[in-house]
Amino acid sequence: MLKHKSLRACVLLCLALNIQQGKAQETNELEYGEAIKGVNQDPKQKSIGSKPYEMEGRTEAREPLFTFDDCTQWQVRANQSEVALYRTKEQRVIGDYSGKVVYKTKQAKAGFRVELVEPYKFDKEWDCINFWNYGNHWLWENSGEAMTHYAVIQDAKGREITIPFMQEWLWRNMNYKYWFLNHIKLNDSIVRPITFIGLEFKGNGTKPDVENNIFLGPIYGYQEVLKPMKFKPFPEKLPFPLREETILPTNKTTGFSNRVEQQGEKYLFSYEGKDAKLTYQVDPAYPIGGVTLLCDGQEKKVNTNAKILFEKRTEAEWKVMDKRVENDTLFICYKAVGKGLNQRFDCSYTIKQKSLIWTIEEKAADGKVEEICLGATDNVSDGKLVGVPFLVYNPFANDSYTADAPSILYADNLFYLTMFDWYYTNASMYYGGEQGIKEGKATYNGGVRYYPLNNKKRNPLRERLFINVSPDVHEVFPTIDNPASPMRSNQVDRLWAINGGSDLPKLGKFVTDLRSKGVENVSIRYHEDFWRAGGESYTFRTIPNPDLGTERLKEYVRFVQGQDWRIGFYSNYMDFAPVNALWNEDWVRISHNDYGWGSAWCRCYANKVTIGWEQQALLAPQIHKTFGTNFSYCDVETCISPMDRVDYDYRTPGAGKFRTVFEYIGMTLMNERRAYQGPVYSEGGTHWFYAGLLDGNYSHMNHSLPIFPDFQLLKINPLEMDGMSNVSNEAYVAYAYAFGNIGILSDGFDAVRRYAFLQPFQNSYSMIPVKSIRYFDGKSYVSSSDAIKKDLLKSPCIQVEYNSGLKIYANFSDQPWLVKENNHDYSLPKYGTLAVLPGSRLFSVSSTNPASSTGKLLDKVYSDHLFYIDTYGEVEKGEFGGKGSYMLKKEKFGWEIIPLKDLEEVDFNLSLIGFSELGVDIEAIDKNGNIITVINQVPLADQVHFEHKPQYYKYKICPVSSISK
Repeated sequence: MLKHKSLRACVLLCLALNIQQGKAQETNELEYGEAIKGVNQDPKQKSIGSKPYEMEGRTEAREPLFTFDDCTQWQVRANQSEVALYRTKEQRVIGDYSGKVVYKTKQAKAGFRVELVEPYKFDKEWDCINFWNYGNHWLWENSGEAMTHYAVIQDAKGREITIPFMQEWLWRNMNYKYWFLNHIKLNDSIVRPITFIGLEFKGNGTKPDVENNIFLGPIYGYQEVLKPMKFKPFPEKLPFPLREETILPTNKTTGFSNRVEQQGEKYLFSYEGKDAKLTYQVDPAYPIGGVTLLCDGQEKKVNTNAKILFEKRTEAEWKVMDKRVENDTLFICYKAVGKGLNQRFDCSYTIKQKSLIWTIEEKAADGKVEEICLGATDNVSDGKLVGVPFLVYNPFANDSYTADAPSILYADNLFYLTMFDWYYTNASMYYGGEQGIKEGKATYNGGVRYYPLNNKKRNPLRERLFINVSPDVHEVFPTIDNPASPMRSNQVDRLWAINGGSDLPKLGKFVTDLRSKGVENVSIRYHEDFWRAGGESYTFRTIPNPDLGTERLKEYVRFVQGQDWRIGFYSNYMDFAPVNALWNEDWVRISHNDYGWGSAWCRCYANKVTIGWEQQALLAPQIHKTFGTNFSYCDVETCISPMDRVDYDYRTPGAGKFRTVFEYIGMTLMNERRAYQGPVYSEGGTHWFYAGLLDGNYSHMNHSLPIFPDFQLLKINPLEMDGMSNVSNEAYVAYAYAFGNIGILSDGFDAVRRYAFLQPFQNSYSMIPVKSIRYFDGKSYVSSSDAIKKDLLKSPCIQVEYNSGLKIYANFSDQPWLVKENNHDYSLPKYGTLAVLPGSRLFSVSSTNPASSTGKLLDKVYSDHLFYIDTYGEVEKGEFGGKGSYMLKKEKFGWEIIPLKDLEEVDFNLSLIGFSELGVDIEAIDKNGNIITVINQVPLADQVHFEHKPQYYKYKICPVSSISK
């Protein structure tokens, strides 16, 4: 797996460009040549391999139908390739032998088949094929060269069909260099009994004339039998959501009133306050599309053309059986009637603040609804759609690696966002769908879908829709109704670091190098290499990488902690490898694609989140007790959409509902925090669902969206301490400041710069409520709503003020931004920043140096415990100056001068560090802290000035206490 999982997005994007898409094929575009039998002697036999150590002593679920113990039972047929099949012991998974295929292609899409000499007819009932194989390309290395593999069968009608072993399009290549158990669940369209012909391998981007090896293991054919399962009871009362209103947005005006009244056959739901007057007119004749907004002479149908679709995408006739108004809520009972359809539904409408809330519930044990389509808002004359960073349903959606998310509609001085309540839903998924404004109609959110379980039954419809409309964009953001992280004091003054690999000396050098440069308050987590030596499983385990061993890792933990850093290990309760010692087919999530095993990261399947929650409770305390780590990095949990991990196995509690996934992951993360008695971090992506249920994420910024940090600042930041991982060094501090992120360390000099700019300030903004967010339009500051109207979000100049008093300025425009603060003028270039906390020493700036004739930058940071400067080659005079970059850092023993980049001169006033009117000596030391020489200062001098010599690693500042005034 990736050494740094933050690269997941890049890897998946590259993979999406290479992988062939499509469903099972009845024809084959490749023309295969003459068949050649396999042989039982590999002429290039290498050293004998071993079985994956996790499988030792494991009992397999069934006997294989075919093996490669005798390769003469198999034959190969090539298409524009050279192929040979041998029996071998070089790599084995089960049994004494495997089949080794040696191939060399003549073009990128060439392929070959491995067929039985005598095709085998399956029993009529058999509906599954399993197949062990060993690939030759890792997902994160050269996956475009990996073959796609298929089962080749003939159905009872004599049709030849090739079926990919992975139904999820993104994982069809053999993107693993290890043993993997492939699985096919035959769908009902394939007429039984079938005849198994063999295996097919097709190239995607195979390098011509390069020899490759893959290994083939046992093949199984069987009828899937779903036996009853037992699960640990899940708590009935969860610690989230916190209130009955759940996702209801914030209303900034407190003096307002809501009113409900009947007007003929329709009902009016009104909001009246100093800031706005809104009325929703509801026509109860139809349960969703009959809402019209009335405001300032505007009349807009909010969800025109909305539909409730039943099975086979049919619509129904809706009959009102009963309606009444009670406690400011309109209750309506419907009967939906159609061909073979007679379902009852309870609906309600109510208004809270500016939001109209529609609830619908299908009154049946088995649901018939397939989808709700939200439709469009009409009569839009002046409109635009606004994407919201981090408010996303699925970052890897639609078989094309495009994010699926709702948008905000701005139209005629109002903002609109319709959101279903994820704390209430029974849906399989939400979708944003195709969006845009055309012919006066705006679509900005898609709807919900309900997929049937593997017993062909659906969950009954249960949804609550918030229709949020306001002249203030902040008032349409949904509230994330989770408790805030209790770990702020543990993590807020620390930066986050990510490292991977298993070379402990190299990993340790990363720690000591940065620590020696003053990077003190850090929480570092290590990736999956601490659990695996090669391609074996890396999850659901307590035994570490055998090349490292428990004692070495315990010693390494103590070493890192001895550097004043905190350390966490990788954990993962979402990816489950077939070679794992705990492997159980029943633990695998059932997907809605042919009800096969749901895939996950390469060489893994997605386990049921119910199992992940149970196993975390068993394994995490053992890991913490054994290694003594300070916190946990729980991978994948907040990256993959909960909608992508829905289990459609009817035996599972809450099957078919993405709310089940959200709840189980949320509880897993909270339990992880408890197990490690420290913060838990995850990957980020759809982390907004879980904000506060964990303590932070290293999230990916979608750079196709506007630079619009308001949702992050107002809804996510108060609950947890997120970082951001996919921003360039040049822009990193600007993004971190603007979005309220804690820092994630990079390497070398830039890591120290990030530390200096962020560590002293995080306590004043992370999880601190925002007082104001303003955008500069070239003349004055405007609100976020006006910034949208003026199209400022493409390259904004942003000012954020926190309740702590901290003011942040960040420039994302190409033009310099002149900022006046504390009676000083600062010219901020693109990605320039300014941060100041009035009444304190806390101050940072990255601006154009006013003394520079070339327009070079000047970076400065002031705080109680560190001072940082980078003059970018210019000479800076004053209380804190010099030439080049260095940091003054307060350590346990006193203050240090730490040379950083291109340092030539050190020049600062001792009053900065509290040594005014004291004599000092400057001790030049090497990397190990040994004194090389003493640079004597003039006693009683306030200014320290000397030329840095490259042979000196850094300097200690030593007061000369024997000298008096």
